[in-house]
Amino acid sequence: MKRIIIISATFLSLNVFGQGRFQSEKEPFLKVVYLNENSVEEKPACFLNGKHIDESVLNTLQPEEVETIKVEKEDVEIDKVKYFGKIIIQTKESYEPIFLSLNQLKSKYTNCKEGVTIFEIDNEVIKADYDKYSVDANFILKITVDKLENSIENFNLNVVKIYTKSEENIKNESQIKIRGSE
Repeated sequence: MKRIIIISATFLSLNVFGQGRFQSEKEPFLKVVYLNENSVEEKPACFLNGKHIDESVLNTLQPEEVETIKVEKEDVEIDKVKYFGKIIIQTKESYEPIFLSLNQLKSKYTNCKEGVTIFEIDNEVIKADYDKYSVDANFILKITVDKLENSIENFNLNVVKIYTKSEENIKNESQIKIRGSE
């Protein structure tokens, strides 16, 4: 009898203490990760052909048009903003960039007038001020606009995806896709 009580108590305690550690087969364990929460970046000051620019320009600057890149490690303060080092880029003389902020690009090339707009460049969501974040229009391969509307949750969302003229994007764009059933 004593042995039955000990075995029953052992199984009961394993069952009670184990419930918080194991998920049922019907309910999967989901790991949730919050990105960029409370992160502080130490960004360098960027200069293009002697002019201070927002570092966002580097994402759409045509690499083959760059003549030289120089990195200086000393800190610098510009317009009361502290930068941790400098990136100095000199382009070829023939290169004439066309810099547009994301909001300028939206008003010039899309019909997004209502709702909130989210930008992606090469599948990376842009989490910056759309008036300051600049792109070189020469290096843009394609812009797609997806308008999401949900009357139940009462929102209009424009997702503007910008694809640059990277080798990978050009290769993907030139592939012929055949759809159908066998």
